[in-house]
Amino acid sequence: MNCPSCNHENRSGAKFCEECATRLTPVCASCGAELRPSAKFCDECGTPVAGVAAAPRAAEQSGARKIVTILFADLVGSTALHERLDPESARRFMESYYAAARSAVEGHGGVVTQLLGDGVKAVFGIPRVAEDDALRAVHAAVAMQQSFRRLAEQQRGAVGQTGLRVAVNTGEVVAKDETEIIGDPVNVAARLQEQGGDGEVVIGESTHRLVESQVTVELLGSFSLKGRAEAVQAYRVESLEPPRRAKVVAFVGREQELARIGAVYDEAVATPAARMTVLLGSPGLGKSRLIDEFTRRGGRSATIVAAHCDAAGGTTFEPIADALREVLDLDAGAAEETVGNAVAAALPDSEERGRIAGGIGALLSGAPAAPEETFFVVRRLLAGLAAARPVVLVIDDLQWAEPLLLDLVEHLVQWGRGVPLLVLIGGRPELRDVRSSLATPGPLVADVVTLSGLDAGVAMQLAANAIGATDLPAAVAAKVLATSEGNPLFVGELVRMLVHEGALVRDGERWTAGTALDSLEMPPTIHALLAARIEQLDPQLCAVLERAAVVGRHFSRGAVAELLPPGANNLDAQLEALQRAELIERDAGWLFGEPALRFHHVLIRDAAYRRLLKGTRAELHERLANWIEARWGETTEHDETLGRHLEQAHQLLGELGPLDEHGAQLGARAAARLSAAGRRALAGDDLALAASLLGRAMLRLSGDDPNRAELALDWSEALLSEGNVAEAATAMAELERFAAGSERLQAWHDCFSGQLAVLSAPESLQDTVERVAAATRALAQLGDHSGEAKGHYVRALALARLGQVGACEAALDQALAGARRAGDRRRANTVLAIAPLAAL
Repeated sequence: MNCPSCNHENRSGAKFCEECATRLTPVCASCGAELRPSAKFCDECGTPVAGVAAAPRAAEQSGARKIVTILFADLVGSTALHERLDPESARRFMESYYAAARSAVEGHGGVVTQLLGDGVKAVFGIPRVAEDDALRAVHAAVAMQQSFRRLAEQQRGAVGQTGLRVAVNTGEVVAKDETEIIGDPVNVAARLQEQGGDGEVVIGESTHRLVESQVTVELLGSFSLKGRAEAVQAYRVESLEPPRRAKVVAFVGREQELARIGAVYDEAVATPAARMTVLLGSPGLGKSRLIDEFTRRGGRSATIVAAHCDAAGGTTFEPIADALREVLDLDAGAAEETVGNAVAAALPDSEERGRIAGGIGALLSGAPAAPEETFFVVRRLLAGLAAARPVVLVIDDLQWAEPLLLDLVEHLVQWGRGVPLLVLIGGRPELRDVRSSLATPGPLVADVVTLSGLDAGVAMQLAANAIGATDLPAAVAAKVLATSEGNPLFVGELVRMLVHEGALVRDGERWTAGTALDSLEMPPTIHALLAARIEQLDPQLCAVLERAAVVGRHFSRGAVAELLPPGANNLDAQLEALQRAELIERDAGWLFGEPALRFHHVLIRDAAYRRLLKGTRAELHERLANWIEARWGETTEHDETLGRHLEQAHQLLGELGPLDEHGAQLGARAAARLSAAGRRALAGDDLALAASLLGRAMLRLSGDDPNRAELALDWSEALLSEGNVAEAATAMAELERFAAGSERLQAWHDCFSGQLAVLSAPESLQDTVERVAAATRALAQLGDHSGEAKGHYVRALALARLGQVGACEAALDQALAGARRAGDRRRANTVLAIAPLAAL
């Protein structure tokens, strides 16, 4: 029995793959009971297996495509261990090992999904993806090794030399829950741990790219893994400290925003009172970096108390406790007396010293007093610190704070008279829904600084700084700017990925654009960030965002409504919520007869789209095309849009396996719409668009489809008219396949070959003139006046290159006459445009 995920051969009757732990036995879709291979009905609930096997509509299937991180651990020397030990002793040791592994994984937010004999499999990113899944998994792997070493040392007398190998790998999988995770990254993680040694943590290339700036690693090399065609690169974790070579990119721009924060700080100091500034912005816009820059510049004149709220949660006051521990220079778990002394040293003499010290001690121990008392002691401690010099209390990512922590923030501002205190908040747009009073200017908030993308000049300066360049090639700069839309994080990650992928290459002191520039994809760091943000949404909002992503960067309410499951409601409220979260926004213009909406950033659209299963995407694209066709099918306005959605449905189904008759029909429909749009573009002399649409239409048709012949003819015309010699050779080769049985197509092919020779083979021009003349006569006899005009035109081009001006002018006259007989305005205009040049 071969595993559907990793293709490993398992013993007959196995329930799970012994290589990657994927479920092998079929289950009833109704009740979940296991089914025997020969079963026609479920013996638990009676549901027909045939009915179960018939897949529900793809858009209604559960599961999603996710970027998750897999951890595999395996004992070294376990066979000898079990041979030496009594079964009871072996069981006790294994239970201790499992407990240590589980504690390390769960302590870093992961889930242990299976205990595989001597191995442990864990997942980070289930049930919800977090932007730091890979980093937490690496920390968990190191913690697992540390725990195991302590366990092995304690029981060395009984277990002898026993070791542990751990591997971590990240990638895209299909996941329904933590037990149903299917994809190549699972198999790679299982194989990678075999490449490590006792006590080592090995990580794959994708994990490395996500943690390389935060963890020190050493390259192990490239490995060919069993059952996998492509080799993988692996790294060994050396330290959880950032690498020494890591450098901070110079801060650029945002001077106006810094000035606004500084103005509120100056007010708080000049007329001592607590003031609050809130920085609002989507992920990657640089809130944290702006806060760091402000505190760096003002660090000598103020005491900085820096807190950070975590998406993974924690105790209510944990961010404040960690910040106070740092500013008081206390270790975690410091003794009560030590805490009391540190607090007392930070406060002026007063009767409240003991009360404040006791309250802060309770807060730091994780057992804070009642909220009112906790609010009081925190406020008084900050006031005591501010007696020496002004205090800046920073709380980043406040949108993840617990309600009581939000109450504490409000309390500090409301009761901060006489205290030179700036409360500097960093938050995402979701803060508006979490606590609107902290996201709008008013009695509590002195200023709300809303961040947007950097302007083009600053963004390009940042991109160059990220790789230590003085400037970037124009093509690279345009690509990065268009894709990042000025988001500072996206700018840096995109340009670094271009270097990694070879699309940006260093040539001495200069950087040049490589060949892979057009295939730019979303960097894994950005994907993890945006995927985590989307997963934090309410499931209904997530469904709306995914359907909008199917429509495209621009979409309409009606199109999204058409794609939602039956019974879905409150769409207007959901769209408003997505706008408040700055995931979508209103756009100028109309789409499908309604005001247009758009994604706030194209990469948000891409992240939402990638969550959907390919089968789901295919069905939704087809449903949208059917809806558009039903409403506007008689017009040509939406041909290109219809063709694109049918094209996507056809392509996705092809990626999932051989196409059935329905899939082939989708391809034919896509080709018809794309070719219609392409021919209109060609008639309008929009050659680049025409070539693209006609080429895409060709890909949707099977190799023996007779419609490919005329399509290849028009495609060749568009490409050669554009001067695209390389692709034109491909189109002409396709036309040649059909030319053998058609005098007309052979004549057209000869004309195109002549035009190609004019562009690329000047040594054969005389032969070209004669060959094209023969083809022109054949087309005239066949009554193909457009082809006749084409032949005269190509002959004129060749004659002009040969310097035969009179013959060239005569050929152009004939070309113009033929074009007019054919009613071919584009060709007539082309002839008229070249006539003056031919005379020269």
